[in-house]
Amino acid sequence: MPTNCNFGIAADILKDCSAPPTAGVEAVAYAFNRSDIDSVTYDQSNPRLVTAITLADGAKAYKIENFKKEIDAGFDLVTSETNIDKFNQYVKFEPWGIDSDTVKALDELSDLVIIVERKNKGNDGDGAFQIYGLQTGLYKSSDTMRANTASGKRIIELTNQAEEESTVSYHVFFDTDYATTKAAVEALLGDGGDNGGGDGGEV
Repeated sequence: MPTNCNFGIAADILKDCSAPPTAGVEAVAYAFNRSDIDSVTYDQSNPRLVTAITLADGAKAYKIENFKKEIDAGFDLVTSETNIDKFNQYVKFEPWGIDSDTVKALDELSDLVIIVERKNKGNDGDGAFQIYGLQTGLYKSSDTMRANTASGKRIIELTNQAEEESTVSYHVFFDTDYATTKAAVEALLGDGGDNGGGDGGEV
């Protein structure tokens, strides 16, 4: 990011009709505690591109299962007259579990990083994996349940906290190609990968 805060345009904004936009996210998202991050490798020329993430010894990511359109992710621009424009990042999901352990886990969600895999894979995976909450974490902004609404499911929305919005809309996780990146994301679950910690769990 330029240190002088003078932003503008530096590349063509074109459309490729052979690869039109596609909505939707895949069946699994990946969540981990921001405090468990040991290191993040950013591309030197584009800090929005993350090429590697390492979690602390014993830490791991957890799966959030999606059904149809239960998971959503995105951002909203936050403008300012006294600061650079920022982005309020957003992830929504609808867990099914109602047992006591699930209730405890969901009640305590805080300061998370979530990786969502888009159905739109971009150019061989460049853009398929989007990271939310990497800078300042995601926190619950809405957590609701009505037994007679939405099949009685709990609906949780997470965003950045006020005044902690991200300087980027989201980070892209990409290394070499789709298969390599997918393997790196799966390794965060800790099932024999470099991050240790046994089997990854599910939310």
